[in-house]
Order: sequence, then structure tokens, then C-alpha cells
Amino acid sequence: MPRRHFVKKHVPYEHKAPCGRKRTFTSETEALKAAESQVLTSAVQLKVYQCPYCTKWHLSKM
Repeated sequence: MPRRHFVKKHVPYEHKAPCGRKRTFTSETEALKAAESQVLTSAVQLKVYQCPYCTKWHLSKM
């Protein structure tokens, strides 16, 4: 009985940035405003940084 060779369909690699689930901001000023409002509602200090993967702005705990 001959063997059946099933060819697997190629799935291209999709790079997923580690910032996929983080809040993103289009500008630094928008991110700074969000950080300031967060400080008013909680005692958590946040810093603003530009992501090297998506080039948008994110918030991070200090």
C-alpha cells in the first residue's frame, strides 16, 4: 500500500510585538495627560516612553 504524503500548508511567521495588549497613544502629550489623570485617581507613578516596536507611546510604572 503506498504512503500518502500530506503537504502542510505554509503559515508565514507573524511577529507579535510585546506591546500588543498595552494602551497606545499617538503622541507624547496625549500619553502625559493620561499619566497625570491616572496619578490623580491612584497613587501609582507612571512614566511615558516611546515603544521601539510600534513607535507609539505607552505608560509604565516607575
